Amino acid sequence: AAFAGAATAGSGVQDNALAIRGNAPRGVRWRLEGVPIPNPTHFAGLTVAGGGGLTLFSGRLLAASDVFTGAFPAAYGDALAGVFDMRFRTGNPETPAHSVQLGVIGLEGASEGPVPGTAATYLASYRYSTLGLLMPLLPAEGGITYQDLAFKVAAPAPAGRLEAWGIGGLDAQSDVPEADPAAWRFPDRDRARTEIDLGVGAAGLTHHAVLGLRAALQTVAAVTAQRTALTQDRLDDALALRPDLRLRSTDLRLVLGSTVTAKTGPRHVNETGVLVQRIGYDLGLEAAPSHVPPLAPVAVGEGASVLVEAFSQSRVTPVPGLEVTAGVHAQHLALTGATSVEPRLGLEARVGPQRITFGYGLHSQAEDLRIYLARPDGVAEPNRTLGFARAHHAVVGTSRRVAEATRVGLEAYVQRLVDVPVVADSSFALLNVRQDWTFAEPLVNAGAGENVGLEVTVERALRGGVYGLLSGSLFRSRYRGGDGVWRPTRFDQRYAANALGGWEGRVSERSRLGVNVRLAALGGERRSPVDAAASGLRREVVFDEDRAFAERAPGLWLLDLTLTWRLDGRAATHAWMLQLKNALAARDTRLDYDLQAGAVVEVREGFPLPVLSYRLEW
Repeated sequence: AAFAGAATAGSGVQDNALAIRGNAPRGVRWRLEGVPIPNPTHFAGLTVAGGGGLTLFSGRLLAASDVFTGAFPAAYGDALAGVFDMRFRTGNPETPAHSVQLGVIGLEGASEGPVPGTAATYLASYRYSTLGLLMPLLPAEGGITYQDLAFKVAAPAPAGRLEAWGIGGLDAQSDVPEADPAAWRFPDRDRARTEIDLGVGAAGLTHHAVLGLRAALQTVAAVTAQRTALTQDRLDDALALRPDLRLRSTDLRLVLGSTVTAKTGPRHVNETGVLVQRIGYDLGLEAAPSHVPPLAPVAVGEGASVLVEAFSQSRVTPVPGLEVTAGVHAQHLALTGATSVEPRLGLEARVGPQRITFGYGLHSQAEDLRIYLARPDGVAEPNRTLGFARAHHAVVGTSRRVAEATRVGLEAYVQRLVDVPVVADSSFALLNVRQDWTFAEPLVNAGAGENVGLEVTVERALRGGVYGLLSGSLFRSRYRGGDGVWRPTRFDQRYAANALGGWEGRVSERSRLGVNVRLAALGGERRSPVDAAASGLRREVVFDEDRAFAERAPGLWLLDLTLTWRLDGRAATHAWMLQLKNALAARDTRLDYDLQAGAVVEVREGFPLPVLSYRLEW
């Protein structure tokens, strides 16, 4: 979230979604150990598609990982905004190490080390939380629980190395309605009883093989799964609970991929690969029209399809100091018949301490399955032939090392989106959607979008216990809907600035103190003006879609603080940590119809979130 070009879609307390360079969070693709995985967050996609509550695994498991915010290489596809390519580190091969952490949000245990009697290593982490101690601070009644497990086992194998890895999480949340009609203010919240049951996971085997002196082969077989069950009932005027929304969704994918890396000469390296996903799905989404039962189908379907991706790219060094990377990525979705062939190009020139870069790429992305399976009239599925949304990315930048550990970078970009799904003769475009479970409209690939911006980064790597990152972005994001009119997008926040830094040092022979700070200034998201007359008649928020996103929500100042004190004992280390998220109490803004006021009002929600924990390491 502190990188240039990335902005949290809100305060970062109620949702961790990232809007990258004016794109919707749903445009980000997640990969683990080279495999596309579902959104690896708890409560994924409930309020923002592409976002969630908190990461599905501890950051202490991560090894060096790649983050791409535009014009990514040919090895990556099915994404419009960015790619998070994560890897787990291997366990300590020499000495077992364990830790237990207790905090106000739950329990965490971790272990790593050599597998006794073998040359293998293991790494594992488990977390469980009820959030019970924090419930009085959260804007919800009922209960919230989650748990997750992550692991990696690495062992020697013929011609190379074999790794088994996996992540998994279970989430549950319940909200209860307000029983007294006189206390009802916001009907969607006060009159609703909601039960949420979620599960997400991925597990796989990765084999790394050495093929002679100049080539290597990586093969992966994996399975990913995501299950969502959401039940919402609504109190009618007689205080009887009536069905309002039912969502039952299972997405099971079998993944098989292989990549060959070959060095054909001192100045040329080629990487070629293929990735196949068999998608098994079972979806049932029903909603009561205008909150009046009975339920009607929104998106329904059961079956299987295939998504195939293939790529080839070469890295060439024609002269010292100049590196050229060129390649092509292709993908095909059998469910809709959509196919895309995408060229990619990257240049990097080094002139003394100066580095100059250029990148271009054509990228495309498939939509969520419920978009393809939507039934506007309850029967037909007009979106079954919807094509991929596509985007041309062009990026130019320069960076310079101004000290041993300090780098300054500047980057400008243009992103042109084409074939954006829109509703004909309407301002609606799919690239503006945060989340809408009841959406069921016929779409056409007739929209467009444009994101342009300038970013600056000053980065100081960890030296002497001190690190820092300053980033700033100025950008503009706009789109063309089904009515042919250009407008700002929802995520046209215009600016994002971040300051991230920390220090850790010894305060005595056995103790260390750590201080970490993140400060962010974010422009507000766009929103549409309210049609007051129509809202009053329907007693719900009705927007003036002819002036879509003509207004802007207030900007945000975000401050996160962390204090850590570590005491090194002879047999164990004790660590006490206090993290304060959203220390300035920044508040997300939404519009809702207030039954008591008889009008649409602005509701601002946000709270500081203190997290105190103790960890024992041995």
